[in-house]
Amino acid sequence: MSGEVCSEILRKAPFGCACCEVVFDGMNQPENYTFLDVNPAFEEMTGQKSEAILGKKATDVMPGLGIANIDWLNFCRDVVMNNAKKDVLKYLAPLGIWCRITSFLIQPNRIIVIFLNVSGDVKYIKGLKKRHRTTRELSRDFEILFNGLQEAVFLVKVKDGEFRYVMNNAEHSKLTGFSLDEIKGRTPAEVLGEELGKTFAANYRRCVDEERTITYEEALLLPGGLKTWFISLTPVWDRGKIKYIVGSQKDIALQIMTEEKMRKNIRYEELVSRISRLALQERDKEVFMQELAGII
Repeated sequence: MSGEVCSEILRKAPFGCACCEVVFDGMNQPENYTFLDVNPAFEEMTGQKSEAILGKKATDVMPGLGIANIDWLNFCRDVVMNNAKKDVLKYLAPLGIWCRITSFLIQPNRIIVIFLNVSGDVKYIKGLKKRHRTTRELSRDFEILFNGLQEAVFLVKVKDGEFRYVMNNAEHSKLTGFSLDEIKGRTPAEVLGEELGKTFAANYRRCVDEERTITYEEALLLPGGLKTWFISLTPVWDRGKIKYIVGSQKDIALQIMTEEKMRKNIRYEELVSRISRLALQERDKEVFMQELAGII
């Protein structure tokens, strides 16, 4: 590529470019740099015309660009002595921009310094980091709330006709005996065995097919013990398709026992009342015994 072509490219380049000549001391060590040439983008970025820069030393020009906090001499000395490419990201306060500064050697006594405005990229990255922090905080808050629920809750992902567990809360783990690590990413059959897994998957399929919340009772023997569950399954839609099922399980064994006990108590009280009414009536003993046998 000819020198004219290179010059034309640099003249139209969207990044600032400067060519500097190395100034050596008596020990043949780089002690400074003078500007030999800068392109129009450099002038536009810095707000300084080439006439005010060319022939001046880097230590005089750079502080005016807001990068005095860079050890400019050491930054470029490494380029000259080790033929290394140096790169640094800096905020140039006077210019109000984030700039990536890259320097490399082109001749034993000349270096190129490129200034690339990356403010848009930095702003975008900062926005991503902020959203990431917000998402992480919301995720933490959700986890606290999710595991603080008194009801056993679990989440199932629906994909390609298959059901896989995504998560369960602390109460679900406590009642069923299954930790999150034991169920996450697995199908009902993988968690519960082939037979019981088919039963669970059939209920999940019914929830999807009917496109509504379904509830049912089921007695199950799980690692947490034999329990009678009241189960609720609710479909969650995303872009017109059911993507998840939110399930909740409540151990109603105690409730059933309590209801059965209440029914027995009511039956007993009714029986005593009827016997008492018979006993108060005057009748033949044999008739009374026949009527009593009919009640009992």
